[in-house]
Amino acid sequence: LNGSIPDLYPATYVTKANAILRIFVTIAILGGTAAAGFALDRTGTGWRGLACGPLTVAMIVMAVAVVGLLVSFGVVRRPAAAPQAKFPWTGPADSIRQLLETRADPLLAITIGASVFIWFIGSLQILLINPLGLLQFRLGNAATSALLVAELTGMAMGGVLGSRLATGPRWYRPVIAAGIMFSLLMIMLTAVPVLPAILQHAALFLIIAGTGVAGGVFLIPVESFIQVRAAPDRKGAVLAATNFVVFIGIMLSGFLANLFNAAWRPTTSFGLAGVVSLMMVGWLF
Repeated sequence: LNGSIPDLYPATYVTKANAILRIFVTIAILGGTAAAGFALDRTGTGWRGLACGPLTVAMIVMAVAVVGLLVSFGVVRRPAAAPQAKFPWTGPADSIRQLLETRADPLLAITIGASVFIWFIGSLQILLINPLGLLQFRLGNAATSALLVAELTGMAMGGVLGSRLATGPRWYRPVIAAGIMFSLLMIMLTAVPVLPAILQHAALFLIIAGTGVAGGVFLIPVESFIQVRAAPDRKGAVLAATNFVVFIGIMLSGFLANLFNAAWRPTTSFGLAGVVSLMMVGWLF
């Protein structure tokens, strides 16, 4: 999917195409996230005595899966960019080799690192938001889902903003500024518990939404650059290798979230993650 964008559009439009795609992907994620919170709040039993909440979730998931399967039959076939390329039987070893080869283009290599970083920190935030809403602030399933909605909505808005700001040879300037911004907002979250009770929930939603906006500004230019920079005959391999390390980062965020949740309350964990994030952004700069 990502590799097709620079094939379909000129390089100058790739960031906008990614931003538009991010909006619709985010709408889909928002729909699922919001529906999950409300569905799990349903009580009672339904078909064959099954609990209504999980039963509703199962029905929605199955419906979306069927629609996705039907849509996939309409995907247009395109010729391979590198028909001579061999199938990567070695799997992860091939992905690592592809990543090592990107060192010949240092800017591409460091942008891949930035992509891993933003997905890692974004996944970590999602894993911290659930205990933040449910356990620390006692918001309930629906309101905690609304926190996720706030962040994802912010990310969609930030993606559009990023596509407009990150232009020209210094496209990375707003990326660094956005990284500093979401790092500082994560640190600011530690102060929410000391605010007057009437302000805490509003501050929580505003800060979470702000991290989403800054994350979107960061993400779209980074992903767009990787799509455009990789050579056409290596684009698929580079994107696959990038996704390989991105999901390693996402898995590691799970381990780190478990450690944080066991040791500190969520607002403190957000602050610590913000400090780590700020250090990483400094290195990227």
